[in-house]
Amino acid sequence: FAVGPATNIFIAFLFGLTFAWGFMASLEPEQDGMLVLRVSKDLPADRAGIEPGMVIIALNDTEIRDSDDFTDFLEGTSAGDVINVTVYDDGEIRTLENVILENRYNYTDNQDDRGKGYLGVVAPMSVGGLRDVLAHPFEGRDLNGILGVSLFYISLPFFQLSPFPEPIQELYSPPAFI
Repeated sequence: FAVGPATNIFIAFLFGLTFAWGFMASLEPEQDGMLVLRVSKDLPADRAGIEPGMVIIALNDTEIRDSDDFTDFLEGTSAGDVINVTVYDDGEIRTLENVILENRYNYTDNQDDRGKGYLGVVAPMSVGGLRDVLAHPFEGRDLNGILGVSLFYISLPFFQLSPFPEPIQELYSPPAFI
């Protein structure tokens, strides 16, 4: 009779929930915006100096709070457009100027993308959104959502997010205790 594997799974689940509800829920983002997880080599973001762990907070003075803002802005651009990207990096806000967008069609082969601007970053969620998913993994989700979040947790190491790299750790601060 082997209890070991089942116990290990139960303990891992218990510690995962403790991490989520106990630790992540208490953290506050230092800056809202779109968290950059990956940058495609030799594309506009890479040439401008954008790196994983940076937070895109504005594109051409348009505030970027979440993936909808990010996508909506890029939908309104064309290949060859020149934009300014404001980022939060290492505790500082700076603007990267004269970033020339490429043609998204060259990377997707989707006819709807022909002529649209492409920055070349993977930024799937906001800083606050990442905290919320990790802090409340099952809140307001149906079975498919719960399975998706569970897979997200399992995949964190494959995205180099477990443990969180230092640039991402610096985006959150614990509450001050008196």
